[in-house]
Amino acid sequence: MRLKHLLAILAPFFLANLNTANAQVNVQDSLALVDFYNSTDGPNWRDHTNWNSSSRVATWTGVTVSGGRVTGIEMMGNLIKDTIPESFGDLTGLVFLNLIDNQLSGSIPVTVGNLANLESLNLGANYLTGSIPPSLGNLSKLKYLYLYSTYLTGSIPQSIANIGSLQTLDLQYSRLSGPIPQALIRENFMLSLNNNRFNFADLEPFVQAAKTFSETHSGFELYYQDQAKIPIYNTSGTLTAASGGTPANTTWTWYRNGSPVTTITGDGAYVPTTPGVYYTTVTNSVVTDLTLTSDTIVVNYTVPETSHGGSTTITESTTVANITDGLNIIATLIPTGTTNKLSGEVSAEMTKDPSVNTTGGIPYVQRHYDIEPASNANNATATIVLYFTQQDFDDYNSYVTNNDLGLALLPTNKADNGKVRITQYHGTFTGTPDPDNYSSGSTAFITPTVEWRDDIQAWALTFPVTGFSGFFVSTAENALPVTLIHFEGNIQQNTVVLQWQTTNEIHTKEFEVARSTNGNSFVTIGKIPAASTAGNHNYRFEDRFPQERSNLYRLKINDKDGRFTYSHTININFTAPSAVMEVYPNPATVVLHLRVRAEKAQSVIATVTNATGATVLRQPLKLNSGLNYPEIHISQLATGVYYLNTTIDGATSKITFLKK
Repeated sequence: MRLKHLLAILAPFFLANLNTANAQVNVQDSLALVDFYNSTDGPNWRDHTNWNSSSRVATWTGVTVSGGRVTGIEMMGNLIKDTIPESFGDLTGLVFLNLIDNQLSGSIPVTVGNLANLESLNLGANYLTGSIPPSLGNLSKLKYLYLYSTYLTGSIPQSIANIGSLQTLDLQYSRLSGPIPQALIRENFMLSLNNNRFNFADLEPFVQAAKTFSETHSGFELYYQDQAKIPIYNTSGTLTAASGGTPANTTWTWYRNGSPVTTITGDGAYVPTTPGVYYTTVTNSVVTDLTLTSDTIVVNYTVPETSHGGSTTITESTTVANITDGLNIIATLIPTGTTNKLSGEVSAEMTKDPSVNTTGGIPYVQRHYDIEPASNANNATATIVLYFTQQDFDDYNSYVTNNDLGLALLPTNKADNGKVRITQYHGTFTGTPDPDNYSSGSTAFITPTVEWRDDIQAWALTFPVTGFSGFFVSTAENALPVTLIHFEGNIQQNTVVLQWQTTNEIHTKEFEVARSTNGNSFVTIGKIPAASTAGNHNYRFEDRFPQERSNLYRLKINDKDGRFTYSHTININFTAPSAVMEVYPNPATVVLHLRVRAEKAQSVIATVTNATGATVLRQPLKLNSGLNYPEIHISQLATGVYYLNTTIDGATSKITFLKK
């Protein structure tokens, strides 16, 4: 109808304006060309000479005319874009059509199947989508069909395989899949299927038939290398991939982080036991020219829903150790300290109770842990990471709410709410690992660092310990009867000044100030007695010997009955002064503290001289590269003015100090 409408409108124009030679071209052909020009942004083609003009159609760029019909169109790389109109099927005199390397999009019109005289059709290297129209099977004279480098999907129509004259079918670099018609297997025929989405289920019967055919015939060429990656799936911990084909003919090689881990013949299902990035390659004993490669998939540890246990061995070189049961992660251990640093075999057990239980009327999370080193269990030091699901926290929150206990709730929405508490029960348990069954009777109350981990879809609770055994989570405010309002620090005159404020100190004994440069090993650098009374209290501590770069500080708040908790950790970045050496205090009475910067490790002699220049004290100093904090004892010196002399990195310095 559309074409008839155009014909009615434009026929007078053509009859009046086309010269005698041009008028011999079929008017329907002319109208179809004009529609093609207008539908594909003709004015912006690279070359559109004479198109849509009164010039003879035979002079239009790329058009061949014979016997009053358009018999050929050849416009390669001409910036032709948008969709081919349905009226293109009216060019029934076409013998060859070549629109390779343009920007055509959309589907191939069904009406192209009307081009009954077409012998060569080339629409390759365009943005064509949709499926190959079965109507192309009507092109009974077609010898060459090129639909490569497109976005065509679906399967190869059987009707195309039925074209007896077809000699070449080039479909490479597209997105085709599905069964391949065996009628395409013939003498003097080339079929190119490289770089599509065919799998072994598609190819195996076709390739087998082609091999059988080639045993008695010649001239059939088949190419099917480099198909698209196949999907990979993780179903309840089992990895599979969609290779298709007969299992007995397929061999799978599974890779983790780029290295092969196993080879399987058959269905190829694989159960990984270690986290990593996995993929598989699959070969087929029939489809021998193709190796399928799967997509990659990340396999992470999971937090088990039932009780699990495991063990690990900590050596001197161990920095982080995961205790796992297959892909079930139980706990993570980070050995810290020096004297009692965790070492040797360590076992861990995660118990998941059927419901939320209580101890002393206080509920605790169903999931709890027992960690026991084989040696030095009472004093070993480490940082622990324990894992909990959101369901663990939700079940606890429901118990607290349903029983109207008035306790804080555990966090939701992947954000820490500052309410998580861990109670550590020292010793070993008898019977079941319940809070009341631990032998020591001593407990520690811990405020952990709480982080939601998207990779394992669980909460990670991190905290330092001295001594091991049972760990239970709740929100009971039974840690210490003290509230830390704020804890902060800053740098003043090359000294880190820490300040904190508390309220409601009841039975609080002291505050231990600890420093770390790596976040794992903390060293106590001072203690401040607690006021241990109601009301607000302000505290201040000066670290006169901070390390260069990162200094991590935290408070250990000790109660009079032996319980303790930790504050949050703050980070102060310290840049050492440019001076080679400084002294503190000045005046000094017993010990003169030095802050010394050295470019390299070295041993030097520090001398102290009096006002007359006489040497009254000599002391060797062993310096490391960077900042050093040696001490010189001066209690034996008489009151007066003295000079400290050193030569460090070849530079001599002299500092005046007063002995009181």
